[in-house]
Amino acid sequence: MKGEVLTELTELRNYGITELGKGILTGLTRLTGSGEGDSRQEQHEEHDLYNMTHPLFKLLNKLDGAKYHYSLSRHRPDTVLVTVTFVSERVEVDVFEDGHMEVSRFSGSEDIAGGEELIFKLIKENEAKDV
Repeated sequence: MKGEVLTELTELRNYGITELGKGILTGLTRLTGSGEGDSRQEQHEEHDLYNMTHPLFKLLNKLDGAKYHYSLSRHRPDTVLVTVTFVSERVEVDVFEDGHMEVSRFSGSEDIAGGEELIFKLIKENEAKDV
Protein backbone atom coordinates (compact mmCIF):
# COMPACT_ATOMS: atom_id res chain seq x y z
CA MET A 1 0.00 0.00 0.00
CA LYS A 2 2.81 2.44 0.86
CA GLY A 3 4.40 1.94 -2.58
CA GLU A 4 1.10 2.71 -4.32
CA VAL A 5 0.58 5.87 -2.29
CA LEU A 6 4.15 7.04 -2.88
CA THR A 7 3.66 6.50 -6.62
CA GLU A 8 0.44 8.53 -6.45
CA LEU A 9 2.26 11.23 -4.46
CA THR A 10 4.92 11.47 -7.18
CA GLU A 11 2.23 11.73 -9.86
CA LEU A 12 0.42 14.43 -7.87
CA ARG A 13 3.65 16.39 -7.48
CA ASN A 14 4.13 16.20 -11.23
CA TYR A 15 0.75 17.88 -11.58
CA GLY A 16 1.60 20.51 -8.95
CA ILE A 17 -0.81 19.24 -6.30
CA THR A 18 1.78 18.76 -3.57
CA GLU A 19 -0.49 19.73 -0.67
CA LEU A 20 -2.99 17.02 -1.62
CA GLY A 21 -0.11 14.56 -1.84
CA LYS A 22 1.12 15.60 1.61
CA GLY A 23 -2.38 14.98 2.93
CA ILE A 24 -2.40 11.49 1.43
CA LEU A 25 1.01 10.74 2.95
CA THR A 26 -0.14 12.09 6.34
CA GLY A 27 -3.22 9.89 6.16
CA LEU A 28 -1.11 6.86 5.28
CA THR A 29 1.09 7.53 8.30
CA ARG A 30 -1.98 7.68 10.54
CA LEU A 31 -3.40 4.49 9.04
CA THR A 32 -0.19 2.55 9.52
CA GLY A 33 -0.14 3.23 13.27
CA SER A 34 2.03 6.32 13.73
CA GLY A 35 -0.94 8.39 14.88
CA GLU A 36 -1.43 6.49 18.15
CA GLY A 37 -3.09 9.48 19.83
CA ASP A 38 -5.88 9.72 17.23
CA SER A 39 -9.38 8.90 18.34
CA ARG A 40 -11.17 5.91 16.84
CA GLN A 41 -13.51 8.31 14.95
CA GLU A 42 -10.59 10.23 13.40
CA GLN A 43 -8.97 6.97 12.32
CA HIS A 44 -12.27 5.85 10.79
CA GLU A 45 -12.65 9.16 8.91
CA GLU A 46 -9.07 8.93 7.61
CA HIS A 47 -9.68 5.31 6.60
CA ASP A 48 -12.84 6.31 4.69
CA LEU A 49 -10.95 9.05 2.86
CA TYR A 50 -8.23 6.70 1.67
CA ASN A 51 -10.62 3.85 0.85
CA MET A 52 -12.25 6.20 -1.65
CA THR A 53 -15.56 6.55 0.18
CA HIS A 54 -14.97 10.27 0.75
CA PRO A 55 -17.36 12.49 -1.27
CA LEU A 56 -14.41 13.80 -3.32
CA PHE A 57 -13.83 10.34 -4.76
CA LYS A 58 -17.54 9.79 -5.29
CA LEU A 59 -17.66 13.05 -7.29
CA LEU A 60 -14.59 12.13 -9.36
CA ASN A 61 -15.98 8.67 -10.09
CA LYS A 62 -19.29 10.20 -11.21
CA LEU A 63 -17.47 12.66 -13.50
CA ASP A 64 -15.23 9.92 -14.89
CA GLY A 65 -18.24 7.69 -15.54
CA ALA A 66 -20.01 10.48 -17.42
CA LYS A 67 -16.75 11.28 -19.29
CA TYR A 68 -16.70 14.95 -18.28
CA HIS A 69 -13.46 16.92 -18.38
CA TYR A 70 -12.35 18.25 -14.99
CA SER A 71 -9.23 19.45 -13.23
CA LEU A 72 -8.12 19.40 -9.60
CA SER A 73 -6.34 22.20 -7.80
CA ARG A 74 -5.77 23.69 -4.37
CA HIS A 75 -6.22 27.37 -3.62
CA ARG A 76 -7.16 26.94 0.03
CA PRO A 77 -5.59 24.69 2.66
CA ASP A 78 -8.92 23.12 3.65
CA THR A 79 -10.34 22.18 0.23
CA VAL A 80 -9.69 20.52 -3.09
CA LEU A 81 -11.13 22.48 -6.02
CA VAL A 82 -12.71 20.42 -8.79
CA THR A 83 -13.32 22.50 -11.93
CA VAL A 84 -15.75 20.88 -14.37
CA THR A 85 -16.33 22.03 -17.94
CA PHE A 86 -19.76 21.62 -19.47
CA VAL A 87 -21.08 23.14 -22.71
CA SER A 88 -21.47 26.89 -22.02
CA GLU A 89 -20.78 26.45 -18.34
CA ARG A 90 -17.87 26.04 -15.96
CA VAL A 91 -18.55 24.69 -12.48
CA GLU A 92 -16.21 24.98 -9.51
CA VAL A 93 -16.73 22.56 -6.64
CA ASP A 94 -14.84 23.13 -3.39
CA VAL A 95 -14.74 19.79 -1.57
CA PHE A 96 -13.91 20.17 2.12
CA GLU A 97 -12.14 17.64 4.33
CA ASP A 98 -15.40 16.89 6.16
CA GLY A 99 -17.00 16.02 2.80
CA HIS A 100 -19.34 18.97 2.30
CA MET A 101 -19.21 20.78 -1.03
CA GLU A 102 -19.71 24.36 -2.17
CA VAL A 103 -20.59 24.77 -5.86
CA SER A 104 -20.18 27.89 -8.03
CA ARG A 105 -21.53 28.07 -11.59
CA PHE A 106 -20.24 30.31 -14.37
CA SER A 107 -22.28 30.30 -17.55
CA GLY A 108 -22.23 32.24 -20.76
CA SER A 109 -21.58 32.16 -24.43
CA GLU A 110 -18.68 30.16 -25.79
CA ASP A 111 -18.29 32.58 -28.70
CA ILE A 112 -14.80 33.90 -29.33
CA ALA A 113 -14.64 37.32 -27.68
CA GLY A 114 -11.28 38.46 -29.02
CA GLY A 115 -7.65 37.57 -29.50
CA GLU A 116 -4.29 38.38 -28.01
CA GLU A 117 -5.20 42.01 -27.43
CA LEU A 118 -8.21 41.02 -25.32
CA ILE A 119 -6.31 38.73 -22.96
CA PHE A 120 -3.59 41.35 -22.40
CA LYS A 121 -6.25 44.00 -21.76
CA LEU A 122 -8.01 41.73 -19.23
CA ILE A 123 -4.72 41.01 -17.46
CA LYS A 124 -3.97 44.72 -17.21
CA GLU A 125 -7.47 45.55 -15.95
CA ASN A 126 -7.32 42.87 -13.28
CA GLU A 127 -3.78 43.61 -12.06
CA ALA A 128 -5.05 46.58 -10.10
CA LYS A 129 -7.89 44.53 -8.61
CA ASP A 130 -5.58 41.82 -7.30
CA VAL A 131 -3.51 44.22 -5.16
